Amino acid sequence: MTTEKITPIFAEGRIHFGTLSVPRNPDRALEWWSYCDMVGIPSREFDAAFKWYFNAAKQGVASAQAIIGLLYAGGRDVQYEAALKWYTRAADQGNVTAAERLGIMYHYGRGVPRDKETALKWYTQAAELGGFSEKFNLAKMCRDGEGVPQDKVAALKWYTRAAYQGSVMAAERLGWMYCKGLGVPQDLVRGAMWLNIAGLSVECCSFAKDMTPAEIEKAKKLATEWDKKH
Repeated sequence: MTTEKITPIFAEGRIHFGTLSVPRNPDRALEWWSYCDMVGIPSREFDAAFKWYFNAAKQGVASAQAIIGLLYAGGRDVQYEAALKWYTRAADQGNVTAAERLGIMYHYGRGVPRDKETALKWYTQAAELGGFSEKFNLAKMCRDGEGVPQDKVAALKWYTRAAYQGSVMAAERLGWMYCKGLGVPQDLVRGAMWLNIAGLSVECCSFAKDMTPAEIEKAKKLATEWDKKH
């Protein structure tokens, strides 16, 4: 099917879901589906929307495949096997949402046996392709050993990448990891720099008493320079 024929399919689906952002945000599609179900909008609206997205999914459109996966995994009639199929097709084309949802399925054993290695594979793909949110989530999982093997070095890497994409929370986590020597040799100046980037006052932190005034000023200077570059 040509792009010209696929585009109306998305347009019709967007109309039925009531938001023009759905193709770029499959989670939002599921939110609308759940909302419509709650307030009692006729099922024919769901059927129409599903029809258009399903048609696009069959033509290989990754974002539509991800939406169909979401609807199978969280709709009225949950069908994990179908969700797995469509998530996999979308993720194989580089869809971030589908990759992250596959990670969740294997992480929690939803419709598949729990498998930490496979969950990590999909979470990592989502983090590689996605924004700072996916990177932050994977970093937290690696730090805590939640659903994946605990790996503080990997956590540091993903927090760093998330921070460079603008995550303030990742910058704060990085600061504490450097200050405590988690996954990296302890470096109070580097830690104070990241905390300062995250908007925290270095002087108010418990470790400030272990730093000289010159070290604190150096950390602030590094944070200022980082902010100018990013």
